[in-house]
Amino acid sequence: MRASNLAVSMVCTELFMCCDSDDYLANNAVEKIVSRWVSYSETKKDISGVIFPSTMLNAGVPLKYNIPQGLDKITLKELHTISNVNEANLVLRTDILKQYPFHVQDDENFITEDSVYHLLDRQYQMLFVYDQLTICEYQSDGYSKNIGIVMSQNPKGYAYYYNILSEDEYNVTQRNDFLKQYILFSRKAGFNTLQIIRRSSHPFGVLIRMIRMFFHQLKHNV
Repeated sequence: MRASNLAVSMVCTELFMCCDSDDYLANNAVEKIVSRWVSYSETKKDISGVIFPSTMLNAGVPLKYNIPQGLDKITLKELHTISNVNEANLVLRTDILKQYPFHVQDDENFITEDSVYHLLDRQYQMLFVYDQLTICEYQSDGYSKNIGIVMSQNPKGYAYYYNILSEDEYNVTQRNDFLKQYILFSRKAGFNTLQIIRRSSHPFGVLIRMIRMFFHQLKHNV
């Protein structure tokens, strides 16, 4: 994420795309991305970029997606909600990315891309492309296949991420789960109770959740 922040700070092109080491572009990918972008004639003030599903390979066989027809503009969260797309590629406006750098902790090496994408979803939509223009197959030593280890090694980043998720989640059950994850990662990061409460966007909600977690643990320890 530090490399991405540095690249975005130096880039002067209108659009920016990060292609992971386990991905590669289809032969006509750049042409189709640019064509979709320039052919959109309406104002792009509320458009952050272009989004399309990635071709996911499992033992060399591409996974099949179930995506509704007629999509024009959409957020990443909406795409995950209405389809089974689990990997999407985002080509984003460089000027917007410069305003939303990845919030990497000094003593950690990773923070999920969704920590930025979730913030962008609050203000922008993306132009959807049905074509799967990148091909991806998870590597045995990659982040995706070792996500549990990655999360454990970067608790501050994940505490920050779950705090963001809790900020605009209206489903009470889901928000409580986000708060629980925020508390657990904050504890793993070494924050004390007062710090955990003060660092949260929902200090009162976190306090209530911590009390509930305490009594739940007490009950199961009896």
